[in-house]
Amino acid sequence: MYKYNGKEGCGISVAPSVSEIPKVCASFFWGLNCQHCHAFINPSTKEFIGLFKNLLDKYPTLEIRETEVQINYPAFTAKLIPLYNLYSVPEACVQGDSCTTDDDGCSSGWYCHSGAKKCIKKSTPDNACGWGIPTLIIGNKVMIGDSLITEDAETIIQNYLSMGGVSCNCTTNTDCSSGEECKNNLCKKKV
Repeated sequence: MYKYNGKEGCGISVAPSVSEIPKVCASFFWGLNCQHCHAFINPSTKEFIGLFKNLLDKYPTLEIRETEVQINYPAFTAKLIPLYNLYSVPEACVQGDSCTTDDDGCSSGWYCHSGAKKCIKKSTPDNACGWGIPTLIIGNKVMIGDSLITEDAETIIQNYLSMGGVSCNCTTNTDCSSGEECKNNLCKKKV
């Protein structure tokens, strides 16, 4: 008796080969001194924890490539800023209006930042807003901030798996693994 995908049967079980299973690659940008980043990665060991560990355990074909960009500032300018520009992520999303609450002068889709007392645009994976870390990029979906990553990462992973997977983002060949090259900002196997 064998069990595959929750079904029992007799005989020989043939699981799909690894090359047939869709793969999803995520690019995670974080900072050594960024407390919000530490919800996903142990800064001492660079091991994924929390949500990322759970996602990696749940989706064996998920790959998360990490880049520290706070202490390693050249990586921020060389890798993350070009990706922000590629996906049209504005550096800041602030309305000039002063506010004290969300209902106090902020347009729909904006919220009142309590410290700045300014209306800030709500970021979504399809309409990311404001450069910062942690940032997680999967395909053309950009999640900035621990809340957005926590809320949307798994759904985006599931969507890309159902569409056949997605490669890692890149700006140059050095962003890709051995045997890959950067084509149209995605790492692809060398032909």
